Parts: sequence; structure tokens; C-alpha cells
Amino acid sequence: MPNNIFMNFNCKKCQEEYMDGKYGRNKSMAELARLSIGRTKTGLQVWCVRHEINVIDMDLPLDHKLMKMPLQCELCSTPECEHII
Repeated sequence: MPNNIFMNFNCKKCQEEYMDGKYGRNKSMAELARLSIGRTKTGLQVWCVRHEINVIDMDLPLDHKLMKMPLQCELCSTPECEHII
């Protein structure tokens, strides 16, 4: 599947630092991004790893395809574990 992204999510602090020249101008914001993107119980969250802040938290309808996928813990082999809240 090709990359169909036409607008990226960016951390506000990263974007401010980029515009101030902290990271130079040799890379784009997309190349500098340190984002973690994952499913929550109510949708998706985009998290800035560099600044440890929320970028966006999107609630999805319960009938959305992504919400119907079973939660799978990265640490355990079963969906029912102590890590999933």
C-alpha cells in the first residue's frame, strides 16, 4: 500500500523547536518525529516520545473496523492480562 498521508500529526513542542532551528534544516518534521501511535480502549492516541506529551487522542465509534480488532498485549500472549486496563 502506498503512503497516502498528505498531512502529518506533529508535536507542538517539536514543531516549535524545529521552527527555532534546534534540529537544523536538513530534515523534515516527518523525519524528526518521535511519535508512538497506538490503540486505546476508545480509539487511537498519538504520543510524543521526545516530550512525553499527548499529540492527539481520537475516539472512534465502537463499530469502526479498528475497534473490532481484539486487544493484544505486547508483553503477554493472551488478550486477558494485567497490562491491559
